[in-house]
Amino acid sequence: MNTVDTRGKLCPMPLILLKKALNSEGFSGEWQVLTDNATACQNLTDYIRQITSSLETEELQGYTSLRFTLEEESCRPIGKKESGGEDYTVVLSSDTMGRGDDELGRILARAFVNALEGVERKPNRIVCYNRGVLLADKDTDTGATLTRLHKEHGVEVILCGTCVDYFEFRDKIAVGTISNMLVIAEYMRQASRLVTP
Repeated sequence: MNTVDTRGKLCPMPLILLKKALNSEGFSGEWQVLTDNATACQNLTDYIRQITSSLETEELQGYTSLRFTLEEESCRPIGKKESGGEDYTVVLSSDTMGRGDDELGRILARAFVNALEGVERKPNRIVCYNRGVLLADKDTDTGATLTRLHKEHGVEVILCGTCVDYFEFRDKIAVGTISNMLVIAEYMRQASRLVTP
């Protein structure tokens, strides 16, 4: 049985980890996913029910076990990059997402960046300015995600040099090309579509 242990991970990482495991292990067979997060459990349950009817859920001490079987004939690619269609650029202007509580906003911004790794169509470019550059911190999960997006999927990461210097951040950058606002403005002008969470 293939086991994907997502305990301690916040949404959307459990679903991303499951999709990665399914792709890397050949998809079919017996699977078990462990989660201790209620939101992640619901997301995992909804997704598993889309691909099989064999789901069995068991509540254990402090976590949930989701067990299911995938038959060879039901196999299909998961989370692969689509061919064709529009490219798009993601613009991160803050290390928070939405208005209101900043602590919640930081959680949401982290979740959004980490979710980019699991979307079918990856952005062709991610532009970071103002506090958005802080999401490229080498000591954070978002910095690690941006690094993987760049190395494994060819996503270009652009950081505003003025912003990096303002936050005295150069020594903490995990990934990204330091650029200027003229170049950033041109990238944004050229983009087929801008996504600004």
